[in-house]
Amino acid sequence: MLCDECRRYPATMEFRRSVDGRHEIRQLCRRCAEGAVEQAEPPELFSNPRRRAGVLARLSEDAEDVMQSAARLALEWGYDRLGAEMVLAALAGVGGPAAEALREASLTPERLDLELATLLPRREVLDARELTLTARLQTALDLADQAAREQGLDTITPEHLLIGILQEGGSLGAQLMQDQNLTVAQLSARFGLKPAKRRRAGLPEQLAR
Repeated sequence: MLCDECRRYPATMEFRRSVDGRHEIRQLCRRCAEGAVEQAEPPELFSNPRRRAGVLARLSEDAEDVMQSAARLALEWGYDRLGAEMVLAALAGVGGPAAEALREASLTPERLDLELATLLPRREVLDARELTLTARLQTALDLADQAAREQGLDTITPEHLLIGILQEGGSLGAQLMQDQNLTVAQLSARFGLKPAKRRRAGLPEQLAR
């Protein structure tokens, strides 16, 4: 079956979206499916307005870009829940000190894409208007927020996000960094930051199945 969009390449993914209350299903090649996600309106990261006014309100502009890139990536992989592994992949792809630290640990965007393809099943590409966070990513964001506050900073930077993911310790994103022998102490010293003094216990992460 050829792609419904370009009519050139084989359709390998099912793209679902809602248009004016009607559900639409299209069979797309990977290139057209990823393009459809890029053209879609940005999804909401939190379904809970109280959360949106909390940690998200303290993200720096660069950190917001990271989270939005992670949200789009999650949709491309067919997930309506945002996990730390997608944020890690987004951090590797946006540039800056966090991306440089990951690259030096051999965690390039290409390497992370291969790792995720091995560990996570790709699903139908989604065009969702709303995403929720996994429990472990929420904990990582809380740790990043604590670290920023303890430094007297008004905003959470991408570097805080990276350290928060690693300090939480139990997510797939944290495990990928641990496998490359990255530590919270190393990253904190590199960025001139301090991790949160109190490590909150990680909660079980349930990937949508």
